[in-house]
Amino acid sequence: MQNTILSRILQHAPANRPVARNTLGMELSMTGFLAGAAVWRSTAQHLRLPNAVLYAEDAAELLPALFGCWAAGVHVILPGDALPGTLERLSAAGLTAKNTMLGLDAAAMDESCSWSIMTPECRFSDFNRLPPCADLPLLDDKAELLSLLTSGSTGEPKLIRKRLEQCFYEPEAIHAGVIERTGQSPAAWGEFEVLGTVSAQHIYGLLFRLMWPLMEERGIAVGPRLHYPESLEAALENCAVRGRKAVVISSPAHLKRFGDESLFTPSLGTAAAVFSSTGPLDDAGAINAKCAFGHFPFEVLGSTETGGIAWRQRRFTDNEKSAVAASAWKTVEGIQAAVKVESRYLPAGEGLIALSGRHLDHEGWIDGADRIALQDGLFSLLGRADRIVKIEGKRVALPEVEKLLLETGLVSNSKVFLETIRAESQRDALHAAVVLTPAGRELLFTKGKAALLEPLKTHLKRSLPAVALPRRWRFVDQLPADPQGKVTVACLRTLFDQRRPEWLIETDTVENGKRVLTLRFEASLQLAWFRGHFPDMPRFFPAWHSFFSLRLQPENSPKYRPMRLPLK
Repeated sequence: MQNTILSRILQHAPANRPVARNTLGMELSMTGFLAGAAVWRSTAQHLRLPNAVLYAEDAAELLPALFGCWAAGVHVILPGDALPGTLERLSAAGLTAKNTMLGLDAAAMDESCSWSIMTPECRFSDFNRLPPCADLPLLDDKAELLSLLTSGSTGEPKLIRKRLEQCFYEPEAIHAGVIERTGQSPAAWGEFEVLGTVSAQHIYGLLFRLMWPLMEERGIAVGPRLHYPESLEAALENCAVRGRKAVVISSPAHLKRFGDESLFTPSLGTAAAVFSSTGPLDDAGAINAKCAFGHFPFEVLGSTETGGIAWRQRRFTDNEKSAVAASAWKTVEGIQAAVKVESRYLPAGEGLIALSGRHLDHEGWIDGADRIALQDGLFSLLGRADRIVKIEGKRVALPEVEKLLLETGLVSNSKVFLETIRAESQRDALHAAVVLTPAGRELLFTKGKAALLEPLKTHLKRSLPAVALPRRWRFVDQLPADPQGKVTVACLRTLFDQRRPEWLIETDTVENGKRVLTLRFEASLQLAWFRGHFPDMPRFFPAWHSFFSLRLQPENSPKYRPMRLPLK
């Protein structure tokens, strides 16, 4: 029995209502979507390939391709990118036939790619002109016809396979969540465009940017990914010109950069809602979103494996609107949470999170890796249980190290991870990437790195053994993230790459409307480019100084000037 709305979408009556808008501004009607799905179904059936690998920079192109392949019973793989290494992994896993795939965006492939990309002769711009198709089938909710390639927290790629119902139930949960939290149906917004700063090749973007607006009677999936605040503001203004509302699908990594609220002043009132996922959102990012769009984001907790499992939304706690508080997480429709203590699943208490629900990968309870405190159906996160490492035989909880750093008042955010220091006899040690508070920055600028590390280490020593103290530190304006906004270990490792010198901001001021930075570079003799010198010979720089090009402005900007900096 067909249970989901989207499993029946291909049997909808043809209609002129728009369902998608591509990068060129072309809109695809429901009639065009059905015709496009029929074209893709026919192509997939003709080629008889076991898998369709779909990658599109323009997410609107994905909609007819996805549903057409599913109508043909073809398994779809959505890689996060089209890099040669990604395609090689798919080929090595036996997921493609003779380097031939049914796919999209051959232009996105590397020039060295030897694959044949098979696509229908008709494309997005042709679908509206095709006659309606009346023989498209019901989709089998139980069929495992989707796989997503995800990197996970360590950067090790893995393929997550899903039943269609796992993707089709969640848009219904989004619809119910909007009603519960706003008191009105999305239909009350009128026509609305769903704008995204995140890729639709991953679970969050796929569900929120494509599946949900397709299911809604008045939703329109917008194809281009809006990387920059300026492009998002332009899209919001265009929505207003067309008399439509907008919904912004974003991530903490993007919302943190939306600090210039004046940029979004012309479009204020256009956004009906904002969503944030892929990582934890801090107070600054939440306030940025509130000032820019008029709403605190709906924060979505989940993963590629589980999909979205819970929502929450922040609120101001004072009349001056300077402090915010986050409510507890509440599970979405169709998902239940419990606490696992030893082998028992309890409705309240503290312990490992356990989940059950219709869009998870199997029936019964599924154990998670997060520790939670659960009460009256609401829960708060206490840190990941799998972030426990062993150093010299001692167990160290990485969330505890990060929590202690926050307690100093000098740190606003941090990530700690375990890495082997090869230069020290393969010794395991913690590495810390740290974002400072204004007080921490002031101490760094006035007293230097050693003076900053002293109170941090002193506070850690009160609660942790010596082996649990980070041995390597990097102080950054913001933590590095992948394109989906996730702060992964792979991203953090780039900060500690021995091929790059460490630089420190000594002063950061604004003079005559311009940001002026004074930087100090610490170029250790252990850096990779000093290797090969004879040990008894001195190292000389070729001149009194070296050139560093700071790309604080685009190269074509009149404000862009390479800076000549003395090395200390």
